[in-house]
Amino acid sequence: MEPTIQCGRHLAEHANLTGSRFHDVNLSEAQFDDVNMSRASFHNINFSDMTVAAAQIGGAKFKHIGPPPDKNGRQERQRPVMSRR
Repeated sequence: MEPTIQCGRHLAEHANLTGSRFHDVNLSEAQFDDVNMSRASFHNINFSDMTVAAAQIGGAKFKHIGPPPDKNGRQERQRPVMSRR
């Protein structure tokens, strides 16, 4: 698959991006509204300080959560995940 998106800000509206791949991409400060990400997979992702609202996450799986261990096998303590009602 050839890269088709150049660097810079982009707007995808009413777009079907099914099967797209994103590798080594910086999406900091990106916004996603009314998005279907069912069956999407995320690997080596930094979700620090992100906000999720009005989400349906039934069947979601979270594995290997937290910072990676250092060379001595110790893991840095991470900040808590918070839920707001």
